[in-house]
Amino acid sequence: MSLQYMWGEQGEYGPFSAGEDGYPHAGEVVRYFRILRGMSAIRFGEEYALALGEKKPKTRIWVLTMERTNNVPVDITRRRAIATILGIPPVLLGISESILKTPLLPDTPAATTPRIPLQETLITEALTDYEQALKSYIDGFFHRHGQAILHDITSAVKQISTLLPQAREHNRQQGTILISQYHQFANSIAREQQEYDLGIAYADKALKHAQEVHKVKPDSNLMAIVAYRRGMTSFEQESTLISQPSNLQDAAS
Repeated sequence: MSLQYMWGEQGEYGPFSAGEDGYPHAGEVVRYFRILRGMSAIRFGEEYALALGEKKPKTRIWVLTMERTNNVPVDITRRRAIATILGIPPVLLGISESILKTPLLPDTPAATTPRIPLQETLITEALTDYEQALKSYIDGFFHRHGQAILHDITSAVKQISTLLPQAREHNRQQGTILISQYHQFANSIAREQQEYDLGIAYADKALKHAQEVHKVKPDSNLMAIVAYRRGMTSFEQESTLISQPSNLQDAAS
């Protein structure tokens, strides 16, 4: 049996197992709150379909399998529907409170066109939340000498990545830049801890996403910053490990 933990800022929720995305096991969370609300699997399947404007309700087997196998939809609109129906604190499903407060419009035949703008609005708000979170991390690291947890950064990157396939070009561009920036910050933490191999790995990821952006819309500033961070990491590594091949040219370029 996997280890279980308490979740939330004060450890007020749980215990739940940790999922691969760094958040509580979503299937456990859904089952716990469904039972807490006294809602049967059949009733939940009906409420879920109604909230999304789907004509055919989800079956009891679908609901129980989703809970048991942790196959909870990652689509942000569907997670909002689940959280709203069961009163699940948004943090337990990896979504923000601002997204949860946005009215959920049913996808009925008479209102099919608003769905894409609504989803795009939610994605924009989610990316804004992650931008603000990154600023808070950086502020704590550089001004209060705090230590951001690399695991939290990895989780944020995973969550942002799940939004991008559903997003339009502008938000995909913004999200890709944001992922690069998260990796750049992880590079700074690794350098501070003198974990230079790890720092270079994060710098490579940051460079990869910067290059994706640059191909679509040239951004020499982003490319220069990422290349500089990568080069300086190599330079610092070389200065601490004499046997390491020289990377001075990387930093210079």
